[in-house]
Amino acid sequence: MNPVRPPQEKLLDMYRLMQLARRFDESVIDLYASGQIPGFMHLYVGEEAVAVGACAALAEGDTITSTHRGHGHCIAKGGDPRFMMAELFARANGYCRGKGGSMHIANLSLGILGANGIVGGGFPIANGAALTSQMRATGRAAVCFFGDGASNEGTFHEAANLAAVWKLPVLFVCENNGYAQTTPQREHQAIGDIAARAAAYGMPGCVVDGMDVLAVHAAVAAAVADARAGKGPSFIECKTYRYRGHWEGDPQTYRTPAEIAEWKKRDCISSFGGRLVREFGVREEELSQVREQVERQMAEAIAFARSSPPPQPETVLTDVYSSREPSPRAIRGPTGRMTIRQALNGTLDRILAAEERAVLFGEDIGLLGGAFSVTKGLFARYGGMRVRNTPISESAIIGAAIGASVTGLLPIAEIMFCDFLYVAMDQIVNQMAKMKYMYGGEARLPIVVRCTCGSGFSAAAQHSQSNEAMFMHVPGLKILMPSTPDDAAGLLLSAFEDPNPVLFFEHRGCTTRRGRCPASPSPSERRGSSGREETSRS
Repeated sequence: MNPVRPPQEKLLDMYRLMQLARRFDESVIDLYASGQIPGFMHLYVGEEAVAVGACAALAEGDTITSTHRGHGHCIAKGGDPRFMMAELFARANGYCRGKGGSMHIANLSLGILGANGIVGGGFPIANGAALTSQMRATGRAAVCFFGDGASNEGTFHEAANLAAVWKLPVLFVCENNGYAQTTPQREHQAIGDIAARAAAYGMPGCVVDGMDVLAVHAAVAAAVADARAGKGPSFIECKTYRYRGHWEGDPQTYRTPAEIAEWKKRDCISSFGGRLVREFGVREEELSQVREQVERQMAEAIAFARSSPPPQPETVLTDVYSSREPSPRAIRGPTGRMTIRQALNGTLDRILAAEERAVLFGEDIGLLGGAFSVTKGLFARYGGMRVRNTPISESAIIGAAIGASVTGLLPIAEIMFCDFLYVAMDQIVNQMAKMKYMYGGEARLPIVVRCTCGSGFSAAAQHSQSNEAMFMHVPGLKILMPSTPDDAAGLLLSAFEDPNPVLFFEHRGCTTRRGRCPASPSPSERRGSSGREETSRS
């Protein structure tokens, strides 16, 4: 690899961002200790070279998913420390209106799809953002930051496999700081280099010095270029170290002061500053001016946060759902006498024909047409980009729908049986249902998740449930279950046009039920319809 040296102006900006990320978290240490900041704090001190080196290789439209230790990622991607600090203070003008806090800080307009309190939660969401780029040919890339411990989560393996199969423009950037919370890597993995796992998924993997911002930048720049060229995903492992504990207040009994001191000898900021002077002709006075600028920024950020108003009590339930707006689309469902299965198939056909951003994906939905033939014929008509077979990976399916929806696609995901929703419970309940709320209303998630439910077919206990009632208790979700062809067409159109995530349950006992769909079953025209249908079975 022969990395292109960034211009001096960019090098100075990288130094500034590293200093800003460091001083932000150092300020948080004092503010948190004095009780001015509530909640949990997971600080990024020591790891700044990874976030800054990686994000410096990205373009404005590229996206990132972050972790519970996400302050540095947010700053490196262009986050304003004023709104970040206000969010940590739980104030109304923070990035998430005080509803996200440290672990969920986000700004979708900057491509920051959110820090995540669930270890490994961001993998499949990054895939979804990359899917949007691939389908819309924007040339954008997605970066998923994660720690060494997260690489043991099932979502990593599901997402890595799906990304490789679909050749998505996504980078998996591992911040290996040696500890999964308090457990050293040697006790939670049998390999020395996590990047070795990349080969199992058919993607390139490399290890870089995560304390060297230019090494990180060069590796990410090369991987991003491959992603933009359609070569698919890459895995980059950055060996780094966090100076603070896993959480602020961590007694750190699992490591020694000598170990920490040894890593600090290689501090990423001081070593980069020295290189700027020795190798790139930057004057010490310029570095000093940058540090003074950062101090002023932090003083402004803290003052801004302290003077910001707290959220009003009446807003506690706002942002759970997006309000539905009149749709300019005039998608009409199928007409005539038909079964529920045919009504669903015809409606999906019309959705794909009318809306180029619509995409279907799920297990066996291609040539087979799905386990219950609902998508039969659509693969032949619209091709493998619009109607996508997936691996048997429910978390990867739901997470991809999430990332795709918040970046501009209109995904309809199929989970073969509703029993399998439990496999993706984190993506459904902790991600999809909560994202709009915890990001302060900024996210819109127009997602339809179709699944089959119902007993009475001798399919035993794990293929026969009707668990829709359980999901009715999850704020942020909408639940639908049609019982007639008319309902099936109209409700599926309504779900598709809704800006909120909808779980659409298709009861096996009703799929062959016949009835007549009206001539104009668009959602706007259907309001007030009795929905009466014949209920004889074929």
